[in-house]
Amino acid sequence: MNVKASRLLGMLVFCLGFFINLEARLSSLAYNDPFPAYSTRNPYDFLNAFHKDYLKGLRDDDPEQRLSFAISPFLQKATKGKNRWNQRSELGDIHGKWNVIGLMYGDVPCGQSRGEVLTRAFEGARFCQGPELCDNFIDTTDSTILTTTRFMHDPQFTDTNQRFGFLSVPMKYRKVGIRFEAIGLITKDIGLDIMFGVSDITQTTTGVTDLTPTATGGPKASSSTGYGIFGEQTNQNVAQEFLTFKINEIFQEI
Repeated sequence: MNVKASRLLGMLVFCLGFFINLEARLSSLAYNDPFPAYSTRNPYDFLNAFHKDYLKGLRDDDPEQRLSFAISPFLQKATKGKNRWNQRSELGDIHGKWNVIGLMYGDVPCGQSRGEVLTRAFEGARFCQGPELCDNFIDTTDSTILTTTRFMHDPQFTDTNQRFGFLSVPMKYRKVGIRFEAIGLITKDIGLDIMFGVSDITQTTTGVTDLTPTATGGPKASSSTGYGIFGEQTNQNVAQEFLTFKINEIFQEI
């Protein structure tokens, strides 16, 4: 092959390599870049490789190599992920659905406030107190709960199916940037490797999905339709009116 053809082939290979779309599967629940970071540079192509081969007697010449420079633009984006049970889910649900009712659990820290909207939900007259909970009775043998709790305020009555008072939060993740790597040999045996880069990372929600209307189960109430307190339309209406429909206002206040 003549020199001209060899150069044309080299340029073609370079152009093809430049437009290759490199993809990689990152481990689930990974919030950091892999190391070594993905780069256009071959991580095993050391700048002093020729010199080492010369010292080993594998080469007859010892060409000068003093500087190597690599530029690696990158883009990562995702809308889905795998949770700790290796199940595919929305990015916002990696650690589970969002429990809005949980915002009312426990006491408020000293000097702090729940905010106007959440306080109105907490003290709402329709969150009935005592054994009669929103016109229903909880079938339980714990007399303390019957006389002191509102079921939507008590963690014991959390919907373990993550439906009643829960939100699913779809998100879009994007990370775009560029990495630079410069390697220089001061002598044949001493070198300097500098790696740096810049990136823009965003994670935005595309809205929330209220899972309350799909809730079923929970302790049975005296006037139950068979779905339990989470499936009762009255309870679902209360949860939505005071909490899930007000979630944007609640987030802004807290």
